[in-house]
Amino acid sequence: KIFEVVSDFEPTIENGINFYATPEYQSEVLSLIGRLKKSGGDFEFEAKILSQKNTEKWIRVVGESFVVEGTTVKLFGTTQDITDKKDIELRLKQTNNRLTNVIEQSNNLYYEHDEDGKLTFISPQVREFLGFSGNDTELNWTDFITDHPKNAEGIEITEKTFRTGKPQAPYELQLKKQTGEYFWVLVNETPIVQDGKNNKIAGTLTDISEIKRTQNEVEKLSLVAQNTQNLVIIT
Repeated sequence: KIFEVVSDFEPTIENGINFYATPEYQSEVLSLIGRLKKSGGDFEFEAKILSQKNTEKWIRVVGESFVVEGTTVKLFGTTQDITDKKDIELRLKQTNNRLTNVIEQSNNLYYEHDEDGKLTFISPQVREFLGFSGNDTELNWTDFITDHPKNAEGIEITEKTFRTGKPQAPYELQLKKQTGEYFWVLVNETPIVQDGKNNKIAGTLTDISEIKRTQNEVEKLSLVAQNTQNLVIIT
């Protein structure tokens, strides 16, 4: 059934090798069989084949040997069709690659941290945001916050996310880069619930420093305008 052969097909090692899709697979399986004949033992091997109807499939081959007094007297083998499994693996890999590309090309920083605040994942943008590499270990998200009063609200919101297991409204934080420069971010977080337990939070940071600067300028100008209207000129 796997090889889609005619009913009177008589399998041998020689004609079985021809089903393997590439010379590399053929060479590898011959090497594994040769090792069994010489030294005994067993092997597992995954390869692509072309059936007699020219259907491309993936198979898993398990080979075993029967050894008597140090001599291999018989070989056994089983073959399993794993085409569906390989297709799923390929789709997962493609999906992961797309997600990786989205994360790496984004202007946002992506992260995960546990209840103690330890960062368990952080995207490459951490270098631009904070001046650290993604390979730095034992980082805690609270290491980067300043003593700005607004940050206390952010800590409380994160704690509430862990307590309730529900996403909270986005909030702002003031952070400090490795260079000492302060900047503002908008934080969006969601809990990661597994087996009914909320052990981690996943989130994104968006740099809103320019927006905050603009807001401050507008507030200053508004205050100046208001004070100007209240001026009384005496001559």
